[in-house]
Amino acid sequence: MPEIKISNIQLSSGVSPVIATTFMLMITILIAALLMLLLRLPADAYEQPPALFAITDIDSIDDVTGNLNYDSRIELINKGTESYQNDDLSAFIYRNNYKLDARITTINGYLFIKTVHIGVQSLSGSGTRDITWKPGEKVTIDLTDNTLHPGDKVSVEVIKKSSKTVISRDSRIA
Repeated sequence: MPEIKISNIQLSSGVSPVIATTFMLMITILIAALLMLLLRLPADAYEQPPALFAITDIDSIDDVTGNLNYDSRIELINKGTESYQNDDLSAFIYRNNYKLDARITTINGYLFIKTVHIGVQSLSGSGTRDITWKPGEKVTIDLTDNTLHPGDKVSVEVIKKSSKTVISRDSRIA
């Protein structure tokens, strides 16, 4: 049997440029997919919530004299079809797209009395009196006087605290 010489064969290190390129491509795609998952916005981020609690009036007129005094009252109505636990609701108020420092941590009138009243003088209306805010019932948010002026764009977001989601958003010009 003849002897085979291996001396002319060069042994390589086992690295193939094709395999290395394929691994780099797979790693790049994997990293890109992970970044997309991490940075992806929720599917409903671009969807506007409905105006379940619609602004029906923004009042800056004194009830007694009829003069403009910038009372800054916002009236909302539950125009939805279901009742909401008003203690599970909070609200943010915006004037000309800037969030006001008006703390409304509950829509329940009795429980609101115990909260810190920064930017809000009172809550009133049939939607604050019971434990639920029923369809057709109104809530009046009386902000600190001189907060809203005619021509201001006023927006109200109502948040369901248990799910930490905005369930209603409505805007109106004062």
